[in-house]
Amino acid sequence: MKNNKNNILIEIGTEELPYKNLHKLSENFKDIIRNNAPKLNINFSLIKNFITSRRIAFIIEINEDEKNINIKEKLKSLINNSLNEIKFNIKMRWHNYTTEFIRPVKWYILLIDNKIIKHTIFNIKSKNITLAHKTLKKELKVNANNYETSLEKNGYVICDYKKRKNLVLKLIKNYTKTNKLNIILKRSSINDVTNLVEYPSIIICNFKKIFLKIPKEIITTVLLKNHFCFLLTKKNKLINKLIIISDVIRKTKEIKIGYEYIINTKLSELNFLYENDKKIIKKFNIYDLKKLTLNDKIGNIYEKTLRVKNLVKFIKNKLNIKSKNILNATKFIKIDMLTKIVTEIPELNGLIYSSSLENKYIRKHLYNYNRTINNKVKKNIISAIISLADMIDNITSFFILGKIPTSSKDPFNLKKDSKIIIKIIIKNKININIKEVIEQALFLHKNKNNIIAVKITNFIAQKITNIKTQQQIENILKIKNIQELIEKITRYRFKENLTTLIKRIQRITEKNKTNLQKKINKKLLIKTQEKVLFINIKKHLNIINILNKQNLFFECAKTFLMIEKHITSYFKDVLVLDKDIDIKHNRLKLLNIIKKIAFNKVNLNFFV
Repeated sequence: MKNNKNNILIEIGTEELPYKNLHKLSENFKDIIRNNAPKLNINFSLIKNFITSRRIAFIIEINEDEKNINIKEKLKSLINNSLNEIKFNIKMRWHNYTTEFIRPVKWYILLIDNKIIKHTIFNIKSKNITLAHKTLKKELKVNANNYETSLEKNGYVICDYKKRKNLVLKLIKNYTKTNKLNIILKRSSINDVTNLVEYPSIIICNFKKIFLKIPKEIITTVLLKNHFCFLLTKKNKLINKLIIISDVIRKTKEIKIGYEYIINTKLSELNFLYENDKKIIKKFNIYDLKKLTLNDKIGNIYEKTLRVKNLVKFIKNKLNIKSKNILNATKFIKIDMLTKIVTEIPELNGLIYSSSLENKYIRKHLYNYNRTINNKVKKNIISAIISLADMIDNITSFFILGKIPTSSKDPFNLKKDSKIIIKIIIKNKININIKEVIEQALFLHKNKNNIIAVKITNFIAQKITNIKTQQQIENILKIKNIQELIEKITRYRFKENLTTLIKRIQRITEKNKTNLQKKINKKLLIKTQEKVLFINIKKHLNIINILNKQNLFFECAKTFLMIEKHITSYFKDVLVLDKDIDIKHNRLKLLNIIKKIAFNKVNLNFFV
């Protein structure tokens, strides 16, 4: 931060924070402070957020004039209000306090430049003392003008999330480039590691070469998920080295030894299970699946496999697909459920048979099938048909049991399954009457309940367009070729910029809830861009209303696209949250009109 500014520093020090979504937590907190500040007449030129595994911090830049206008009391109110407003999935209480926070609070800083503002939160008084890196076990005196640089230089803490993440990436890149290696990288793993460390350093660990005979997918699935490491490849082959990002400044040798012991122990266990499971797969008999129960009404895994096989045959014949391997491959889709390794690590389902079955074509189809049901849809008609049949049988089974998803509950991920069904159809251009497939799935369940068939078809249809009205659903059911419908939707798929704008509008209107139903006051439309936007909304709304009454969804969507440039210009030139309450409310009403058109008239839910 620039020293010629008056800076406010807020830092809340805690016990170790949950590493998942730490950056998102910081951004949400920042948005709350940003929205609450104008309500207290605090005018700031900049707000910057910092987050590590043990601290949440903000620096707010204010003008000299602002500093002298009762700013201390305003800041106390700002912090109190923002703490009350922030939401966490899990909150904690500690000692005998009635207040709650994401983790117990250990220290608290509130400064203007280098002066302490006296304030208490969670029974902790504000100071100008923070804690350095946990391995140093020392306190640091800070001020608001050099907080970030002082903490890094003297405390070995990089409090800026993006800077810390970039350093992690740089450490990995430098090592792999120097040694001509490639890395198996998951974006979520980089984010998790960034959240776990305050001062990242790189350590290279080794594991025994004998474990490289375990399939690459099994090793990567297990180690990437649970051990916060990065596996290395050379010429597309896994090597017995891996990268860990450490948060320990000293004693790296001890860390390396300890980590290698953990990794080798885990791989030894995996190897034992894998070798035993290969024997099970080689002796596989489909009747073995009878011992795996599902439910009295929908049978066991053997019966499910037979249903899927028959449904595959039905779809295959409808599409006139001639393949010798498709029905044989279907017999093996649940084979991994017999293995010990999948019982202990469900994420490995589908990765065992891909390397253990003798028929290479069946191995390939089953591998692609497993990727498809895990939302990695590829263009492969054989695995697509198997996946389609399996997921439609899943949805049908749970609807028969009455386990129908609601807006808030979907414990069996049926919404996800229906979206994958749509992706399969789009990617592989499958031309089929989906209602006929569902009716066949019910027939295989010995259930001819037409009401359930309609419910399932409606359920999948709603995932195509997120349509709301029964009339629109009925129109979709009239389309025998579901691919025809999907192609129309994707042809007019909204630009990413517009969906981003609508999401922004949605956030602003939801965070500033007031009476937005009243009419727009034209006299309060001051800026040129808001006048232009208002005129264009009125003009296109009339057309959209006419098209909407005729259920012309796609034409509505095309018409709505015409106001995108006006929304973009509006956000560039107009400050929605104006100091004048009436102007602010008027602008929020205008955004609310756009949101209502997007969701109620154009059914933009599908794209946002």
